Amino acid sequence: MKAIRWLLLLIIWVACTQKYNAPYHIPVANGPLVVEGFINVGPGPTNITLSRVTSLDSPAIITQAGALISVEMQDGSILPLSELGNGQYAISQIPVNPSEQYRLRIATPDGKAYSSDFSSPIVTPPIDSVSWKLTPEGVNIYVSTHDISNDTGYYRWQYEETWEYTSGYPSGYEYVGGGTVIRRPDSDMIFKCWSSFISSDILIGTSASLGSDMIYEFPITSVLFSTQKLVLKYSILVKQYEISQDWFNWDEKIKKKYRATRFYL
Repeated sequence: MKAIRWLLLLIIWVACTQKYNAPYHIPVANGPLVVEGFINVGPGPTNITLSRVTSLDSPAIITQAGALISVEMQDGSILPLSELGNGQYAISQIPVNPSEQYRLRIATPDGKAYSSDFSSPIVTPPIDSVSWKLTPEGVNIYVSTHDISNDTGYYRWQYEETWEYTSGYPSGYEYVGGGTVIRRPDSDMIFKCWSSFISSDILIGTSASLGSDMIYEFPITSVLFSTQKLVLKYSILVKQYEISQDWFNWDEKIKKKYRATRFYL
């Protein structure tokens, strides 16, 4: 029996360290274009990020500069986005017209052009509550929402965490050169710090199969005690977006594929 156990452990260990040979080798500068963002016809800016897919044997973040991006309205109006650098493009505000349709157009320096389909604005209902529950490992955070008009059905969320932390020991003095050490002024104390994190997970939910358009306590994130985020002060800002069924289906496909893929390089 012991010999069988050792044999199973050996097989598992070998399988976990097997190298994955990617079938695709993409030139670093010529990979497919990746577009991140959406047209925001509500209060606030529209932000679009452009980058390029790279090969697994030479991973890198390649942002796309020099592109021309605009939001087009079906009435012929064109609203250009400004290039901010690092592959980011933005426009501060788009005129809100519920009866209008909008689409995104992109022209890259290599002469290629891309455009989305025209779409009508989608009004996102407000968040009802952001709640939390204590667990032995930490805190689970949830979001609840509903749409009385039953026009939504598909949701996406993002969040930003901010927490306070301190260094292991206070630094009451500083070296200013020439062998001089002075007491650190209160305005320059570095014992207390703040850090932030913006979510990168695909957080989507749907009420399409329910009798009413309601999402109750959708799990947003878990904050573990081991991360030290909850020691002093912690806050989370949750943003909610109503999305189309096509967008939801795409995100769901990407999420499932990400969960099923494991690489050992």
